[in-house]
Amino acid sequence: MISMKPSRLTGWLRCEKMSEKTHMSFYLAHNTFRIFTDAVRRIGCPGHVRFLMNPDDLRMAMESYDKKELTSFKVPHNLFSDTKGTSMRIHSKRFCHLLAEKMEWDMAKSYRVPGEIFSRQQVVIFDLSRAVVLTERKTDSCSAH
Repeated sequence: MISMKPSRLTGWLRCEKMSEKTHMSFYLAHNTFRIFTDAVRRIGCPGHVRFLMNPDDLRMAMESYDKKELTSFKVPHNLFSDTKGTSMRIHSKRFCHLLAEKMEWDMAKSYRVPGEIFSRQQVVIFDLSRAVVLTERKTDSCSAH
């Protein structure tokens, strides 16, 4: 994860008035996070994505990226043609631990972070300060009375 200058983030937000809502989910106990396929598609169906962090205001950008580097993640070839999958799954212990430490998140919990897609700039901005803990789904057991 690379630190991003606040001016770069502010520039993206000023350039485009219309944005689409999305979110990403972190499953820290499994060192995994998921991003909606549509969010990746809207930033240009890239071969890789890269995450940039603004530590001052707790926002993180996911941008379209064209090469493999330490800070980028490969987008699976079948992501846009797979009709079963609605999200891109990334497994990265290092990324999850760095983010959990920065945000003081519990590694045993899962979190959902809201974001906005800025298609023209090929970037998605996630507001880490608005993360919510995902609760486990509870199933009612049928008991005979």
